[in-house]
Amino acid sequence: MDLRVTRIDYLDGQRGIAILLVVLYHAYARWSTHVPYGDQWAEIPLIKFGYMGVELFFLISGFVILMTLEKSPNPVVFLYKRWLRLFPTMLICSVIIFVTLPLLPLRPSGSRSLIDILPSLTFIDPIIMSKVLGLNITSLEGAFWSIFVEVKFYLVCAVLYFVVGTRGLVISLFLGFMSYHLLAFLTSITSHYFIELLYTLTYYLSFKYFGWFAAGAAFYLFKRDDDIRWWWGACVMCLISIGLFNGFDGQFQLNISTALLTVSLLFALSLRIQIIQAVLRSPALVWFGFISYPLYLLHENMMIALLAQGAQVIPIPVIFSPFLVILFIAMVAYVIASYGEGFVRKKIISVVASVLFRSNRI
Repeated sequence: MDLRVTRIDYLDGQRGIAILLVVLYHAYARWSTHVPYGDQWAEIPLIKFGYMGVELFFLISGFVILMTLEKSPNPVVFLYKRWLRLFPTMLICSVIIFVTLPLLPLRPSGSRSLIDILPSLTFIDPIIMSKVLGLNITSLEGAFWSIFVEVKFYLVCAVLYFVVGTRGLVISLFLGFMSYHLLAFLTSITSHYFIELLYTLTYYLSFKYFGWFAAGAAFYLFKRDDDIRWWWGACVMCLISIGLFNGFDGQFQLNISTALLTVSLLFALSLRIQIIQAVLRSPALVWFGFISYPLYLLHENMMIALLAQGAQVIPIPVIFSPFLVILFIAMVAYVIASYGEGFVRKKIISVVASVLFRSNRI
């Protein structure tokens, strides 16, 4: 099966599931002290562990990134493609978030300064930016943390893929993940300078999450080569990632592990079972998958602030009040995904083409 020319539509359905899990978690569990209905539904497993949708996003990214790499002649082209995919929507959403700050005084994360837009526009982790610049900088939205992790993953892929190839990249990603956890454990029992230095490096590169990317990439190799060994290898990577979710010295938690196992099985089995693929192709899930990126960027603080400020006057049962707010933000996300993103991307491509044309004439 030539995945380089075939769009795997049921991955969009998985993105839909991932974003719905995250949104429901934020709506009913993450900010229960800020909403009128409190924590009445926070213990429902689908809601309580909805943040695991991020791990599903990481699996999907690990899978699809190899398709982009295989179509990129060099690291610069690859990183440009990734930037062109992320930046237009991030720019639009960052502007919306910043402009609406005065209108949403009940944002659970509070207000933001103009300088806090820098991490969004540069995709530099605000923790790293704060240390380098010596300033107190945070991101516009807490949910942006996973975008910064993704960008670090892209940078590592850009370096490794063109040196060690596809299979070498998958193995290297997982070794990076294991090295982080080993170094984290060693720093807990020793204060050796070199070990602490290596741990700091892997920490800031977010190797902690690379097990999921590696598993997604291994699943891609299974699908591309029809080699069942990669499927089993990816499953093992998922199991190890689940086991190390809280680190070597972390306490095992059955409920968290079960939730992560469910997410992993959904992705793994969707590659082999057509019934699951058919369900994932449902129009609703595919639609949410289509708008997942702008919805992810916009929803958290805007949703909670709107619920805190106006849910009391909505004439429907309080449990359903988030649905109207989610639908509103989803429609904004749809406009961005359908029109705004493409418009900004075309403008960027036009500017880049113009600059390259001028440089070629000189």
